[in-house]
Amino acid sequence: MDKVLILLFTLAISFSVSGQETKQVKKNHGDSDYLEIFNVLKSNKNIKHGLYEKYFKYKPHPTIQDSNPSNKELLVERGQYDNNKKTGTWSFYWGESNIESKGLYENDLKNGNWEYFKNGVVIEKGDFKNDKREGLWTYFEKDKGILERGYYKDGKKIGKWTYYYYNIPIQIYDHSIDSVLQSFNDSTESEAIIDSSNQIVKVILSRTPQYIGYKRQLQSDIEEIEYPIEARQKGLDGKVIVSFIVNEDGTTNNFSIIQDIGGNCGQAVIKAFKANTSKKWIPGIYNGKKVKVKYYQTVSFSLTMDPISGLGQSDIVLD
Repeated sequence: MDKVLILLFTLAISFSVSGQETKQVKKNHGDSDYLEIFNVLKSNKNIKHGLYEKYFKYKPHPTIQDSNPSNKELLVERGQYDNNKKTGTWSFYWGESNIESKGLYENDLKNGNWEYFKNGVVIEKGDFKNDKREGLWTYFEKDKGILERGYYKDGKKIGKWTYYYYNIPIQIYDHSIDSVLQSFNDSTESEAIIDSSNQIVKVILSRTPQYIGYKRQLQSDIEEIEYPIEARQKGLDGKVIVSFIVNEDGTTNNFSIIQDIGGNCGQAVIKAFKANTSKKWIPGIYNGKKVKVKYYQTVSFSLTMDPISGLGQSDIVLD
């Protein structure tokens, strides 16, 4: 009898919550470019409950021919609230119908499967638990297949992770013990210092230097590269190439700019590499010994404009 009463009481509470009356609210943020449309409880206008949508408002860019010159509103966020907490499936967009991410919320926290997209293609997917990455995650790059795969615990990488190049395993790294388990050989002609003469010569290495965590980790570690204001103002974009020495102990030095596009872009790359990537390299090997290797890295700076919104976007990516 007690169990029946408890069940009826729980159902009554659930019905009273879901059955509460709501009203729609449209909220403009003053001079902001955003508009929110959502529902609140009639009994308490501070509690969101039900469908939520957020739009970006803009005027057509003066350099773009637009068949509809009036202001437009582009959806950037959509989901559900349950008594002021995000719940169920939420989707986030950039531009018109260009999805950036989609996944599940529970009790205002990311819980369950999430996918992230770039130009409509999945670039990473896995599960969250209480707002932290948990379990198996896989990262992809368009036309190159899997970039890396492994497990998270409490938002941190644990155990063996495999890093790929065009779906070919390149490196296996154990993040629990901070150790390289396997680094696949890559016989390539490189510039290296192989003896005490300190002269750089071209040789065939049995293994070229590799970054721990490979390309995606390197990209993550240099995310603080800022697109210099001068370069933005001048509309400068293109490829920057820098070189540096990867030493026998995995440290780096002797940075140089090989190719630049101006606007302080080359200096920005070197600053980020010096600050965040030293001591994170697996050194090159020649004749079974670790040697100093001159390493070249290309970084692409790009300025693009969304053809629908006229919004400018900037990207800094490793090649």
